[in-house]
Amino acid sequence: MLKLKELLNEQDTTISAKEWRKVSRAITRGMDAAMGKGVKYLRDYERSNLPAKEKKMLSDFWDDYMILKSRFQRINNHLITKKHLK
Repeated sequence: MLKLKELLNEQDTTISAKEWRKVSRAITRGMDAAMGKGVKYLRDYERSNLPAKEKKMLSDFWDDYMILKSRFQRINNHLITKKHLK
């Protein structure tokens, strides 16, 4: 068990700046694609005649999407500005 712990502690779990840029771009493009393909149209639900329960679900989804996007941007900015990348 101790040997396994030592092996796990010795592993390099950092990510290079170049690789992080690729990952970050892929995540950002995916979120932008989701926004372009349908999430932005969810704002039209306010003018629709959907029942109140469904309107609330769509509103919650929109809010969660925007929170997720802003959190990822903060994580990305933190990693870049604090030089946590190798």
